[in-house]
Amino acid sequence: MSRLDTITIVIVILCVGALGYLIYKTVGVIGNDDAANTIEEVAEPRETTAEQWPFDEGLEVDSSLIARPDEKPAAVPVQAPPPTRVYDLDKGVSGRYMVIAGSFSLQSNAEARVSDLKSKGYTNAAVGYFNKKSFASAIAGRFDNKGDAQNMVNELKSRHNIDAYVMAER
Repeated sequence: MSRLDTITIVIVILCVGALGYLIYKTVGVIGNDDAANTIEEVAEPRETTAEQWPFDEGLEVDSSLIARPDEKPAAVPVQAPPPTRVYDLDKGVSGRYMVIAGSFSLQSNAEARVSDLKSKGYTNAAVGYFNKKSFASAIAGRFDNKGDAQNMVNELKSRHNIDAYVMAER
């Protein structure tokens, strides 16, 4: 018998022993254990009383800061400033450089991103398909100039926290 046969036999014996031990422990857990069938009593929570906080008589409160229940705060209209773009958005319809604002395996996710982009003012956003239509991508815009495309990427990242990148059409 060779040395390799001896090592193989020892490994097989160890594996069979480990398997036997595992079965023994599993049966012990599943088996009828008296400790597992005992019922423990659960203590009921006690009632507690609220602590009294000392009140500082010398404390003065500015009454203008206290809201009256019958008063409603004045509505302040919030208007977002118009976007200051360093690229011509009208040129974002066609071109070699595409701004990809997300690639998705589900078309519905790409359509949701496109509708989100359109609501944020990117009217030329559209869904595009890549890799034999296995991925649907949200295209925020297309440009002839790579610099304009990169400016849109920077705006998407800084203003809307949307990861985007420039992809050149082949």
